[in-house]
Amino acid sequence: MKKIYLLIIAFVLSIFTSCASVGVALKGSNYFENKKEEDLVKYFKYEGESIDQSEEYDKVLHFTNKVTTMFMDKTTTKKFKNRIYKLMPEYTFSFFELYDGCYLSGGTNHLIDILYNGRIDKIINRDISQNESQKEVTKEPGVRYHTNNNSEIRAKVKSFNNFIQQYGAVKENDDNIMFDRTSIGNTYYIYEIKTNRTAHADNDGSSTAICHNYKLQSVSVYEDSKTSTETHVAYIYNYKEKQYTDEKGNQISEEQALANEKSYLNEGFENRKKNKGMALTAYIKNGIIVKIVPDEQ
Repeated sequence: MKKIYLLIIAFVLSIFTSCASVGVALKGSNYFENKKEEDLVKYFKYEGESIDQSEEYDKVLHFTNKVTTMFMDKTTTKKFKNRIYKLMPEYTFSFFELYDGCYLSGGTNHLIDILYNGRIDKIINRDISQNESQKEVTKEPGVRYHTNNNSEIRAKVKSFNNFIQQYGAVKENDDNIMFDRTSIGNTYYIYEIKTNRTAHADNDGSSTAICHNYKLQSVSVYEDSKTSTETHVAYIYNYKEKQYTDEKGNQISEEQALANEKSYLNEGFENRKKNKGMALTAYIKNGIIVKIVPDEQ
């Protein structure tokens, strides 16, 4: 029974503390005006410290749960070389190389059959690179047209190779080597040529084709920077306990605390004070708090 009673008391206290915390967050120390002395005791979890005797008030008590942390910050900016990749669309393309020497870009049909009495009499290779569509193919009876984009693709490959030679483009595998050699503000070029075998479907079934992929990128080298902040704690001061601790929680003297701060300042750090909690003086009469005076921050 006694255990249940204690649990009820703990539950009630937790509710009060929660409500008081909300009130303090909204009104600050003024929340306690016209409250009871015991409300302060419950919130701060101790009886307070008597600091004055007055005929006007029964008690003048000081309460605090204030903790000051002295942070030490040092911000450094590191400059370094970086790069931006940009794909060059005019030199990036792919095509299929078929078994009969035809080159096809995307969207081009390889075989067009015009049957005559159900048969094919002749085969014609026709480059449609310069035509707007395949409709321009003359419909001769009994003809299989092997259409392709040979001239267009050969021109693209030639232009690609000329660019590589003119601007000294290197393979993607040598990207880092070129980056190290290139000064800030300049540009270099990297390329990649890949081939792989793949299936290609025609009118007369599926066949094997070689897929060629050409890619060219420009790489712009520029100066970049990264900012980082190093933070330490010179000391932590607990006003209630009147005690200094270091960032590891070890108790230290005031002299050592100030020496820690000075040492960090000498190393180029800046101090940043952060307060948590509050401190106040309560003027109490007949058990009621009639006046609250917060400490200066």
